[in-house]
Amino acid sequence: MATYEIDPAAGTLKVSGTLLGEDETHLRQECDELLRGPAKTMTIDLKGVESITSMCIGIIAALWLDAITIERGLVVKPSKEVRRVFQLAGFDRVFKLADE
Repeated sequence: MATYEIDPAAGTLKVSGTLLGEDETHLRQECDELLRGPAKTMTIDLKGVESITSMCIGIIAALWLDAITIERGLVVKPSKEVRRVFQLAGFDRVFKLADE
């Protein structure tokens, strides 16, 4: 199970723990709240995430698509584990992954 800290005004969402399928709805709600905020660039901090499911990766990809349609940016700060999953899936070529 994951924990979330969001600051829509700053455009940041910090997630810790394990992002499982059961976290899909909550993650989607937090991402929707980021989109409603004023930040030109949104940041999802996943440095504290130990593992992530494909469903949750899909939610982040959907946020990226929504962001580019409204001309906003998305930066993902992954943990080593999440970075590896993103690289294996090719998402490191889709949206910006912050350096470690």
